[in-house]
Amino acid sequence: MRQLNLHIQRPQQQGFVLLFVLLLLIGLMITSAGFFYRANNDTKLSGTERDYDQALLLAESGGNLVAGLFFNIGDANTDTNPFTGCGSSTLVGDLNCNGFHDNPEGRPTSATSGLPKAVDGFGLGYQFYLTTSASGGLTETTPGILQRVANGEARNSGSSITSREVLTSKQYLRVRDLFTSTLAPSSTTRYVRPFLFTQTSTGLARSTQTWQDESSTQKVAVWLEITKNPTDSTTFDNYLCAVAQVGNAKAYLLRFLGTYPVSLIQMPSPLSESANHG
Repeated sequence: MRQLNLHIQRPQQQGFVLLFVLLLLIGLMITSAGFFYRANNDTKLSGTERDYDQALLLAESGGNLVAGLFFNIGDANTDTNPFTGCGSSTLVGDLNCNGFHDNPEGRPTSATSGLPKAVDGFGLGYQFYLTTSASGGLTETTPGILQRVANGEARNSGSSITSREVLTSKQYLRVRDLFTSTLAPSSTTRYVRPFLFTQTSTGLARSTQTWQDESSTQKVAVWLEITKNPTDSTTFDNYLCAVAQVGNAKAYLLRFLGTYPVSLIQMPSPLSESANHG
């Protein structure tokens, strides 16, 4: 009788052991699945953060490049400028290749009209502005185009524009919307659109493509936005705007460049101002 009880208990014990092992395996599978899920998410997150950091650096590099050329009032290049495509006889600070420095060209025609220059060979095709009505001139005292681009990129919703003028009623823009098919002022080869650069193994390279047609996974668009000065109606403020994309990550940069004073035709560079007030 005692031997019979032992035989009955052994299968029961073996059943409990098997059940325990099965539960242990299920627990290990769930734990492993959770570990790999978190590890995969962490890898994606770290990759996204890395791409964003690189995009921000790219936006700063592109912005610094355009700002440096804009404030340069040096003599003519000795060879073709690789960042603007201008020929060897063009001034260093002439980004639109029309024979004049861009800095004074960025100043509006007059405080009364508030219209950026667009005749007699003057006018910057990469300088945009906000206005409340068509052909109404500068009406805004704060920049807003970059924010509209950020909103539009986030929603994948935009509004087409055909000039440097952006109506305040347009709340959503995409980077591609700024690359118009409208010729820049007094130009037969250049269009109203930002500068576009790509990141290569040797640094930044100028691209003549539109934003949507540029296949590089590392690119940056740079433009200027001009506004009325909020405290002095006779002066105008210039802002540098940049959008960079690395992979699927985008970074946005807005920087105040300076003010066109009443007494000067061109805008003093920040370095000049620092020296003057140092």
